Amino acid sequence: MKRLEEQVGAKLFKRSGRELVLTEDGYALLHYARRILALNDEAWSTLATTEVTGSVRFGMIQDLTEEVLAEIVRKFSREHPNVRLEVLVGSSTDLASALAKGTLDLALLAGKPSDATPLFRREKLVWIAGKNIAIPKDRPVPLVLCTMPCGVREKAIELLEKAEIPWRLTFSSPSIAGLKAAVRAGLGITLRGTSFLIAV
Repeated sequence: MKRLEEQVGAKLFKRSGRELVLTEDGYALLHYARRILALNDEAWSTLATTEVTGSVRFGMIQDLTEEVLAEIVRKFSREHPNVRLEVLVGSSTDLASALAKGTLDLALLAGKPSDATPLFRREKLVWIAGKNIAIPKDRPVPLVLCTMPCGVREKAIELLEKAEIPWRLTFSSPSIAGLKAAVRAGLGITLRGTSFLIAV
């Protein structure tokens, strides 16, 4: 990392607690690196004379399906028409386990980046409520949450308890579609990434 910073002539990483995170220059370089890799892939797929065949097993968390899954499938099918794409939608825990077992080739999941799961993008967690919900001040906050295991569920409860805000679970579901329906119906509020806002 130090050698890379010397070559670029800018500070690319900074310490945040025990972790190293990217600086603004680091994110800029990451953006260009992804563009270079995308162009490299495009060049190889255009110039390659041998047709790629077989199958790719791809996993994705539910939160991103409405936003990016259709685009991934469309682009992959166009560039690799003879490759069968198998998609598994599930929780980050299940996807990480499938990656470790080798039953998935790659996956998009939530959590801290690692060597096995490098950072794809960062997304803010936000409190989300439907248009028609009214929460009386003298009552516990109604929560709509995913069933366990779910890191965001644990974070929501942790934040409310840290702020000493009383809460009650009014709806839980393993399905993101179920959560969205409950939020739209005004059953409670939820804590999710900003991609959850699509179609809420």
